[in-house]
Amino acid sequence: MTVYQYLQIFSVNIFAIMMLIVLYIIMKAKSKDSIDNYSKKLLRVLVIMNIASLIVEPLTWITDGLMVKNGFFYSYYSNFLLVLLGTSIAGLWVSYVDFKIFESKDRLKNRFYYMQAFVVIVILLIINGFTLIFFEINPETYGYRSGSLKWVNDVLIYLVYFFSILIVYKYRKRVSTSLIWMVVLFLFIPLMGALVHTFYSRLFFGWSTIGIALFMAYFLLETTSTGKDYLTKVYNRQSFEDYTNQMIEKKKNFVLLIFDLDRFKEINDQHDHLIGDLVLFEFANSLTKIFSKLVWLPDLVEMSLLFSMRIVTNVTSKTQLKN
Repeated sequence: MTVYQYLQIFSVNIFAIMMLIVLYIIMKAKSKDSIDNYSKKLLRVLVIMNIASLIVEPLTWITDGLMVKNGFFYSYYSNFLLVLLGTSIAGLWVSYVDFKIFESKDRLKNRFYYMQAFVVIVILLIINGFTLIFFEINPETYGYRSGSLKWVNDVLIYLVYFFSILIVYKYRKRVSTSLIWMVVLFLFIPLMGALVHTFYSRLFFGWSTIGIALFMAYFLLETTSTGKDYLTKVYNRQSFEDYTNQMIEKKKNFVLLIFDLDRFKEINDQHDHLIGDLVLFEFANSLTKIFSKLVWLPDLVEMSLLFSMRIVTNVTSKTQLKN
């Protein structure tokens, strides 16, 4: 088969790789303007692993029967790696879903990042080196032959994906509708791709549909709000909470300073809200210059300041403290 024919067959893979590379660049660029929380890091790892699978899949076909030096090695280990990637991506996806619900790295560690199916596959692949389970490579022709238990890998992968549905169903009262839909789509989009490949063997949609699902996951679950306040350009409340949660998860010591602007309401009442916005901007800008990235400021907008002022007023009236 010529290079041109391979490019035609795996054109969907090539497009998916390009799409995922663009997505990864977007994610890295966005991480500079917001708190790079653990869920986003997990999603980036998933993107990298999916790119790897989209590259390895064509290699399993190109090396099949390729009579070159070390051809057996290339053919065997490309298939070996492709089998490993299936359960590892599935386990990491469930880890991502779990973290979106509970926001706990310790919980993921206690559950071994849901890599139990991956461990089973590793053991079976080691056995496969001695007796046919998943596949074998002919030592003379370097040709690929599928094993009778190849279905075990597929069953384990989809069992892990189904487990993610069970998690969101069990804790449905504490998860967003977007996460529920995304978990369902992450199972059924690749399933549809696998079914298409079953009836049209020249169309490879399995791994590329995972790329589509990851693309949707990022824009549905990770871009719901910007990391910085539109007016002041400092980190907003969501970023503040993400950062403090990270510090708590890592068991790092930190100091939280809480302060307020005195008589800010008077500025708005006497000089209009435009002047009030300018005061907020200059105040935030001064703090940023002084403290650089050492200070994380939650919600320097009017309503948040007014809410904070009410709390301060209540505390002052009760304790006779003066700010």
